[in-house]
Amino acid sequence: MGRLTPEQCLQSVQLYYENSRSLKNVFRALRSTYGQHNWSTERTIRNTITHLETQHSLLDNIRPNRLRSSRSEEN
Repeated sequence: MGRLTPEQCLQSVQLYYENSRSLKNVFRALRSTYGQHNWSTERTIRNTITHLETQHSLLDNIRPNRLRSSRSEEN
């Protein structure tokens, strides 16, 4: 599965705290909900939790792919 939607991130975070911070229990609960092959790995869930605890947000930071060139009056 690709990137998680904000709703899926929220659901995984809620299950994480409801299941006494157990990644395995969260993974099992989500696998039973979405099916065996339609859910992310434990690593993705762990990264989502870590991102929430460090950045205090479930949304991705948007960064430009390249630096924008500066413009002067001459250009």
